[in-house]
Amino acid sequence: MSKPFLLSNVIRFKKKFLFPFTASILILIIFFFQPPAVLNLKNAFVDIFSFPIRLTRGIFNEVRLVFSYHKLYKENLSFKKEIAPLRQKLSEYEEVLRENQRLNKLLSFKSNATFSTRAAQVIGRDLSNWLSTLIIDKGGRDGINIGMPVISDASLVGKIVEVSKTTSRVLLINDPNLKVAALIQNSRDQGIVSGSLGGSCRMYFLSLDSEVKINDIVVTSGLGGVFPKGLLIGRVADVDLDSTGLMKNCSIKPATNLSRLEEVLVISK
Repeated sequence: MSKPFLLSNVIRFKKKFLFPFTASILILIIFFFQPPAVLNLKNAFVDIFSFPIRLTRGIFNEVRLVFSYHKLYKENLSFKKEIAPLRQKLSEYEEVLRENQRLNKLLSFKSNATFSTRAAQVIGRDLSNWLSTLIIDKGGRDGINIGMPVISDASLVGKIVEVSKTTSRVLLINDPNLKVAALIQNSRDQGIVSGSLGGSCRMYFLSLDSEVKINDIVVTSGLGGVFPKGLLIGRVADVDLDSTGLMKNCSIKPATNLSRLEEVLVISK
């Protein structure tokens, strides 16, 4: 084989493999040895090219967050629209359930009572005497007359003082104009229960030697013939002397919450 042929082969080999080999060596030097200048240059390139990526990623995340919030907002509105009728139905069901419970109590008392009664709904109150009056949906055409006692469950709440054809006005026991003959159930001391200007109930004219105590039960005495004997009025909350010091008075807590009445019974006989 001639020398010119060998020389040409060597030249071709150098041209073909020398540059890739040299480049590979330089890359290895850069990545494994990393002189400060090369390292700084590499970091600069990384910062330059990574900034748009970070910026784009941040914008994308914000846009995705906005769309997610909008989607959740629409879903929330949709859920509220679906829940609203259910809440209304639940509220109506609870009202019907509670009304049935109250009516069952009234009917139970009515069936065991020794006197005749008529059930009535409370439909309003007198604006001039809000705390001490009721308007009921029974009137003269229903057999209601002035003076008839009004009860709730087994406790006295007042009496009829006005009657129209379809409605009646009830004066409650916490009104100063209503007087009820009453007695202390344990001691049998008798007196008069009436309302006070503050909307509470008081029992007057107890004898000085009365043994009345706090929590004693107070019932109607039946004197005067207006209210049947034995109707529950309330319990003694406090005992004091009158202004003369010769008689005892009591504060009475009514057995029925007079501000929450919704159904009542009118004693007709």
